[in-house]
Amino acid sequence: MNKLKKCMAIYAFITCLFYIVHYSVTSTICSTCVSYDYNTSYLVDVLKLLQPTEKKTYTLCPERVIHNWMTPFNEVILTEAEINHIKLKWKHFIRTLSAYPSNKYSGRGIVSSASSGFNRYRRLIASIKLLRWLNCRLPVEVFMYTGELTVDEIAEFERIPNVTVRILRKNRTLTGGIPGRFAIKPDSILHSSFEHVLWLDSDNIAVRDPEYLFDLPHYTRSTAIFWPDFWSSSRKNAIWKILDIPCRAEDYEQESGQLLINKRLAWKALNLASYFTSDHTVLKVMYGDKDTYRLSWKVLNTSFYFTRKFLALGGFDYVKPEDKNKPEKKFSFCGHTMIQHDPFGEILFLHTSLLKQYPQIKFPIEKTHSSLKKYANPWRVYRRYANSASYFRPLLFKEDSFHCVTFLTDKNQYLPPLFEDNFHAHVSVNITAEYLSYLNGSIIQSHVYSSIDVVNRNWE
Repeated sequence: MNKLKKCMAIYAFITCLFYIVHYSVTSTICSTCVSYDYNTSYLVDVLKLLQPTEKKTYTLCPERVIHNWMTPFNEVILTEAEINHIKLKWKHFIRTLSAYPSNKYSGRGIVSSASSGFNRYRRLIASIKLLRWLNCRLPVEVFMYTGELTVDEIAEFERIPNVTVRILRKNRTLTGGIPGRFAIKPDSILHSSFEHVLWLDSDNIAVRDPEYLFDLPHYTRSTAIFWPDFWSSSRKNAIWKILDIPCRAEDYEQESGQLLINKRLAWKALNLASYFTSDHTVLKVMYGDKDTYRLSWKVLNTSFYFTRKFLALGGFDYVKPEDKNKPEKKFSFCGHTMIQHDPFGEILFLHTSLLKQYPQIKFPIEKTHSSLKKYANPWRVYRRYANSASYFRPLLFKEDSFHCVTFLTDKNQYLPPLFEDNFHAHVSVNITAEYLSYLNGSIIQSHVYSSIDVVNRNWE
């Protein structure tokens, strides 16, 4: 009997110890709000509204970042006096900012901007028409500065159901100076009539109705959803001293071709992002608006969900002019479209950030997809790393007067292998055909011609 009691006591002690350890580990994980691709990665501390991508421990960014085209911004040196002056200005701006106007905004909608240059208006019209084709009924507001669209172009936008064109005045700036060239994005979001805003660049294509994003706990339990860029940051950049926050090696920079923002809950952070895009000293160390949102949210301790799935690339294979007549032709890959995912890892946005500046390229006739035979289809190859981590090495390079991105792989740097596939095994061919039909067959509008040869890969 005594032996039985001893056994039961030992069992009870071990069980108790297990639950104590289990609870301790679980609590630690939850309190740091790890946001990797686990089923509970979206969970945010509801009481404290902590940023779900933050860990309490982190590694500082390196001084030099390999293959980052942002290097010139990292090399800009500001004096201590300049840094302190900028710091005092933005902190004063936040202290004196008016409260959120409670009766001014309502509902949810899509916001973008357009102009006649680089065929922006035509690409945005195609993207909006594709949204309607995908049964997206969200209202859309398109912003422009005075004179950036013709009367006919405005009328073409407003013939699409539930689309409104609105004009921004260039004399408005939060810093008291002339607005920077990137200020139209945060200013459009601020001036839109919606409280919940999905921003889409004019060259961004949604491949599904994105309205479900507004209802995800990743958004409703924070104030915003942001998406990653290719690049990692350098701690050498002066912005970290301006903001007094650490540069974390675990974080990718932000790609702002798509933003989901709750204006009411993130009012101060959004205004600060707008402020930075009009501060010309800040713009010396940051490229446009792209990282101002993430950093404004971080410095004001405003919660956001950062999509942790590393983006993929859409592009094509080609042969260089000097290799055309060689017996064995060497193919190269050119990535021109950033493929962004939703919080569950499903493809949602195609940001054609490089295509708008491409020369005319002769694409081979589609043999597999009959619906694309009459179109100049630039999406042939899908490429990504085999997993997501914080040490990837993208490379931006120039080929025959236009830019491409590719992913490097190197066993010595412990980079994962590449995964490649037919682009249309991942994005419906019907979506590509529908989008290109709204662009009269081609997304590229240029009077300059390229000498490369695009080739089709045999995916069988």
